[in-house]
Amino acid sequence: MNRVDRLDEGVAAVEMALISTVMLLLGFGAVPLFGMARAYQNTSSAASEALRYATGVDANAHTTTTASGAHIISRRPTANDVTRFAQAAAGDSTLSVLVQVCPDGNMAACSAPADPSAPLSAASGDTVTVTVSKVVDLSLVGSLANAVGSLVGAGSIAPHGAVTISSTSTGREE
Repeated sequence: MNRVDRLDEGVAAVEMALISTVMLLLGFGAVPLFGMARAYQNTSSAASEALRYATGVDANAHTTTTASGAHIISRRPTANDVTRFAQAAAGDSTLSVLVQVCPDGNMAACSAPADPSAPLSAASGDTVTVTVSKVVDLSLVGSLANAVGSLVGAGSIAPHGAVTISSTSTGREE
């Protein structure tokens, strides 16, 4: 061996150590972000589908029983129907759904139906808002990502605990 060959010994090991820490940081930091992105995609899709359902009118009327026990014949869905539809559209029964009706498009006067089992009271020109939320638990994945981040000196790189992802769709009743 000559002197030049001996100077290159160990360079590959140092490069591997530097590159592997960066790759670990990126890999473990991306996992919580992918989980949050997937949850946002599901909530966004469910909110838009539920809005279409909430502002639609069935061709055939159906009987709805309200919380007070009254039977109402209506072609409009109830807030409970919209919630079930959003959960089915996302394939996730843990979604939280809020349906609001804003009379004459006045966003300051928005309110949720007093009885979620009664048909929505939206009339032509009213604005309907559907907000879908999901709680994403990042405790294990976030802790693992933060441990790797601390190990390589980057500190905390992911949120701790649970994160709530929400998506809102707003449409006008025609």
